[in-house]
Amino acid sequence: MPPSMGKGWGKGSLPPSGWVPPTILQYQAEEAGEADRLAQYQAEEAGKATLSEPREEPPRVSKTETAQQQTRVRRFLAYMFTISNFVLMSAPTIISIKLGMDVDASFWIGRYGKVAVVVPIFIIVQHLYHLMMIDHAPSRRRYIFLVVPVVPAVLFMVIGGIYMSESRYLYGQLRSDDCAVNSAMPEKFAMENAYVQAREAYDQCRARLLKQNMGQPLRRHPNLQSCSEWDELLEGGTKGVQPWKGQGISSYSDQLTLRRHNPGHEHRWQYLADVELNHMCGGFCEAGPTLFVSYASTGRQGTSCSQVVAFRFLAIWHWATVVFAIGLMSLVLCIPTYVWSRSFLAALGYKSAVTLA
Repeated sequence: MPPSMGKGWGKGSLPPSGWVPPTILQYQAEEAGEADRLAQYQAEEAGKATLSEPREEPPRVSKTETAQQQTRVRRFLAYMFTISNFVLMSAPTIISIKLGMDVDASFWIGRYGKVAVVVPIFIIVQHLYHLMMIDHAPSRRRYIFLVVPVVPAVLFMVIGGIYMSESRYLYGQLRSDDCAVNSAMPEKFAMENAYVQAREAYDQCRARLLKQNMGQPLRRHPNLQSCSEWDELLEGGTKGVQPWKGQGISSYSDQLTLRRHNPGHEHRWQYLADVELNHMCGGFCEAGPTLFVSYASTGRQGTSCSQVVAFRFLAIWHWATVVFAIGLMSLVLCIPTYVWSRSFLAALGYKSAVTLA
C-alpha cells in the first residue's frame, strides 16, 4: 500500500484529499525520465558530432602558387607601366616631331624635334626588357621604374628649351627692320639677297615672254620654275644675266657687279617657295611679288615674309613651352613616386640597382 494512503482507508472509503491515482504518478515519472534521457541523448549526440567533425583550417598556399601569383602581379605591373608611359609621352612626342618637320622651325632652328621619334622605340624596348627581368630573378631591378620616365622627360626638356629660346630670339630679330649684312642676324640679308637674285631672273623671264607676245599683256603670270632663266640660274650660267637692278655701268664694272649663281642660295630659294605658299607673302625684308607661287594660286599679294614668319615663331614658342612643361612635370612627379613605391617593388621581388645578388 502506498504511503500516501492513510490508516483506516479501505474498501468503500473515499480517498484522502490530494491523492493521485498510481497510474498518473507513474505516467508523470515516466515522462520526466524520458525527458531526462532525451536531453542526455541529445547532449551525447552533440558531443559525438563535435568530436567526429574536424576543425576547418584556412587552406595552405604553397610556395609555388605564391611565386606564380607574384609573377602575374609583376606582369600586370609591367604592362600598366608601359601603357602609362605611352599615354604620358605621346603628346610631347607628337608635338616635338611636328616642330622638327615644320618648315620655318627646321630652316631657322633645326630638325632637333625629330629626335623624339626614338621615345616610342625606347618604351617598347624597355617593355621587352622588363618582361625578361620578370622571368629572371637575379636581373630583376627596380631602377627601370625610374630610368624609363626620366630619360624621355629630360629629352623633352632639352627639345622644348631649344625651340623656346630660339623662337623668342627669332621673333624679335625677324620683326625688326634691320636687314643689313652687319646686323645682329646676317641671315636676313642673305635671304633678301637670294630673293633679289631670283627676282632678277623672274623679271628677265617676264620681259622675254612679253617680247614674244608682241608687247601684249600676258594672260597669266608665270612661275619662276617654269622659266628657262631659272634653269640657267641653277646651272650657274651667265646667259641673259643683267647688271644688278639694271643700272647702266661700264663694261669693266659690269663684270664686277654681275650677280652670279650662288650655290648657297638653293636651300634659301626652296624656303622662299615654301613660305610664299604657306604664308602668302612676297619678298623677305621688303614686300615684293611672289616668284615661286602664282597670284592665281594665292588670290592675293601679301606682305614681306619676314614679318609673317616672325609671328609664326610665336606659335612655335607656345608649342615648345608645352613640350618643356610636360617634360618638367614628368621629371618632378616620377622621382617622388619612385621613392614612395620602393617598398612595394621590394615586396614584389625587385631589388635595388646596387644589390649584387
